[in-house]
Amino acid sequence: IFVQEGLPAAYARHAAASRAVTAGLQGMNLTLYGDQANKMPNVTGVYVPEGINGDKLRAALLNDFNIEIGTSFGPLAGKVWRIGAMGYNARPDCVLQTLAALEIVLAAEGHRFSRGAGVDAAYASYQDARTHQRSGPIYSSSFRQTKQARTRPSVPSPTAIATTSFRRSIHRERPK
Repeated sequence: IFVQEGLPAAYARHAAASRAVTAGLQGMNLTLYGDQANKMPNVTGVYVPEGINGDKLRAALLNDFNIEIGTSFGPLAGKVWRIGAMGYNARPDCVLQTLAALEIVLAAEGHRFSRGAGVDAAYASYQDARTHQRSGPIYSSSFRQTKQARTRPSVPSPTAIATTSFRRSIHRERPK
């Protein structure tokens, strides 16, 4: 993937994914962990909301959507999730599907937020990135060709996600 798109495009794609994940999480009324000005673009830390069983939510994401988000270690174990958007998964469709699935399981666990706000915020972030990009696409032409070859919609609604089984993990590379 990296060789096909080159360093500038790969960095731009990961930076756009990071901004979209951040916007989406904030749209769901979640609190981000750490100094956002100096965070790595491929992982976003977010506090587990008060009253939410973080392990139960992570299990639901994995079992119902085949999406895996990490927990933290040491003193932050069970308090902070790590949501990765790297490699193949640092693409708009993957990020938006992950956020939509997270919205579904957060709502099922009783977290209060406006349904759809996270996905809407992330989508707006991608639209803003496309509007303000200086050179090249957010993701390379090889990614667009792969995206066009798929039969499922690139940005399904939360309802479509709830009824479709996705075989992807946010932390694993997908074979070509």
